[in-house]
Amino acid sequence: MPETLQKLDAQGFVPFYNNTEQTAAMLKADIVKYARIIKEANIKAE
Repeated sequence: MPETLQKLDAQGFVPFYNNTEQTAAMLKADIVKYARIIKEANIKAE
């Protein structure tokens, strides 16, 4: 939707598109990254 893309662009967002395999790999990498950050910062759920 062009209007949505314009609003996102005005806020500095750059949309990108992945296939399912790329999305799964990105999510797995994010889980590893944020798990390490949470562990190192000793963040606990309340």
